[in-house]
Amino acid sequence: MSQYQYPFNYSPIAEPYVSEHLDCYNISEEDRVRYFSLTTRIIFGAWMVLISIGAVTGNLLVIVVILVNRYKLGIKKGTGTNYFLMSLSIADMMVGLFVVPQALHTFLRECWGFGSLMCLLTTSCISVIVSTSIHTLMYLAIFKYINIKRCAKTINYKPISRCVRNLMIILPYIWGLILAVLATKFLSSAKLKPKTIQCGPEYPNTGDRRLYILHVANQFLNIVLPTIIIIFTYLKIYGIIKRDAWLRDNSLRAPESEILKTFFIVLVCFLLCWAPYFVYTNYVKIIPNKHDIPVHFNLVAFCFGYSNSACNPIIYAWRFPEFRVGYQHILRSRRRRSSAAISLSQSVIRPSS
Repeated sequence: MSQYQYPFNYSPIAEPYVSEHLDCYNISEEDRVRYFSLTTRIIFGAWMVLISIGAVTGNLLVIVVILVNRYKLGIKKGTGTNYFLMSLSIADMMVGLFVVPQALHTFLRECWGFGSLMCLLTTSCISVIVSTSIHTLMYLAIFKYINIKRCAKTINYKPISRCVRNLMIILPYIWGLILAVLATKFLSSAKLKPKTIQCGPEYPNTGDRRLYILHVANQFLNIVLPTIIIIFTYLKIYGIIKRDAWLRDNSLRAPESEILKTFFIVLVCFLLCWAPYFVYTNYVKIIPNKHDIPVHFNLVAFCFGYSNSACNPIIYAWRFPEFRVGYQHILRSRRRRSSAAISLSQSVIRPSS
């Protein structure tokens, strides 16, 4: 009998939750339970491959465009908006490079084959990436609000200093690391559980209040509070732009409004993509018997969440002409270099007549 099937004397009351670590080295192929069908593995496997390619390629393009045209993407030279975008792109590219390939491998094998240390690092990385993305959007909104407010008071305004801006970019990563350490080292442990595609904190025991407190704090500090701050800040910015006569007559007003709309679209896309994940995390916390978790719940939740990492480069290309031109320039340059290399190789290996 498989070690993951219910034993003969199984009792939901005696074992109300499951929190095993499915290590590939400690379980044979014969004893492993397969929850996902061949059709499911093909469909979701192809989805994860597309996510990984899109996240790496798209965000790499964003980073290259920003580094080449770093002074052309803000409302004014030196405002630093592009550095926040690059921070988001780095986090999203980490998903495509590090998280999704491991999730794909784990999904196809339905066990963890990278060791306990990598399990801990993966759990921490997911926590850092999710919290970093939403907090970067929050600090970006605060950053733009302060600059717009100063701009409305005087024409020769002084923007936020480079030191403060860099601190606002780094703080989301620091907070994500703190949360990851709390979630995986002090309050829980990282495990691969049945019906999941990545390592994560163990399911909370009914009598363990620490994990429930961590869950509520995580939901409030990483989702509810940042979203409220972002929406409130954007409303304040639109109010300043709408009522300030100098901004209404200034040529910067239209570009600034478009930038704010773009960042709001990025926020909405983030919340929509990660909404299944937050529903999933709340569901697994309240359900008494973890055996009753639907088979595809974790799979669908994380695939939608990971898809967000490939969305932002598309949004930038749709909303920012600079990114469209930058993408085209990079791709055309690469195509020209490839064609030149092929022509050179053919001319070298072609025998003389």
